[in-house]
Amino acid sequence: MRRIVSSGLAIFLWFGLSWSISDTAWAASCSRVGRLGICLSGSTTPSPTSGGSTGSDGGVPVSDSSGGSGGCQEQAGRTIPCQNEYGYTWLSGHNCYGFQLSTQPSANSPLWKENKPSEGSIWSCDPTISIPENTWFVANGGAAEGPPPAVNAAAVAQELLRRAPFEVAQVHTAPAAPNKTYVGLDTWLWIPAGQWHDVGVSLTTGGATVQLIARPSRVAWDMGDGTGRTNCTDAGRPWVNGMGDSERTSCSYNYQRLSTVGSSGGYDPGRAFNITGGLHYEVSWTCAGNCSAPEGDLGEYPAPTSSADLVVTERQSVVVN
Repeated sequence: MRRIVSSGLAIFLWFGLSWSISDTAWAASCSRVGRLGICLSGSTTPSPTSGGSTGSDGGVPVSDSSGGSGGCQEQAGRTIPCQNEYGYTWLSGHNCYGFQLSTQPSANSPLWKENKPSEGSIWSCDPTISIPENTWFVANGGAAEGPPPAVNAAAVAQELLRRAPFEVAQVHTAPAAPNKTYVGLDTWLWIPAGQWHDVGVSLTTGGATVQLIARPSRVAWDMGDGTGRTNCTDAGRPWVNGMGDSERTSCSYNYQRLSTVGSSGGYDPGRAFNITGGLHYEVSWTCAGNCSAPEGDLGEYPAPTSSADLVVTERQSVVVN
């Protein structure tokens, strides 16, 4: 803390030049007025508190600005308590225990300098309010200094969700257009194996680093026939030319109706079902540093889809007599 110097006479003369008639009238209603135009009532001078949340004069909330139980650091490097006996928090920028004056100076007090009372308040680390350099102005909504508020990690994670490089599934089927598939045949479905991977993205802000982790949980398929939906818990197995009927896959669909017949019964050999597929991810986040919470879940997130058309017809039997 800046040392309280003994040059009281010089201070008195300097501030005496700024004392106005209105200040004198205001002082008449106060039992004890300091040299700087502050009413030194019991509510202005700090008094010890119990429980340690705030001082009686509206001091800053008590917290450990070191981020732990090890205390705070003076500019000289000595470790000191982050809270003093009056319930005030150590403000490293001012190198003192600071508090807001509940009895604010009159509008004409030189403590305001070029500021206006409507724009903020006066803070100090000097209970006697006698040294100008130990008193400062804090704007409305501003921070008196001290520990920054914890970062809302869940909100940051939601923002990262919009930035994450999720895979847009590349839809593959076998048979695939321009070939046709058939009612009763297992149609193979897959996306490239390289698209089935974890997605991560992070952001550091306000002394906190939030890491978003998204793990693929399924590929959701809409088969385009109005009722057919299937979920595959892996990327699926690609069909390779030359495979036989005995090959199996973990992801397929069996159509039960034709795409070539419309709802009104009309026949169109080129009418196809539009198949869409999209990855779904289970999303969680972790936070290190100045965080509101260390971790959390955002649930399942559907990534963008892609689509492909496929004609579904039926096998024709040829009868030979």
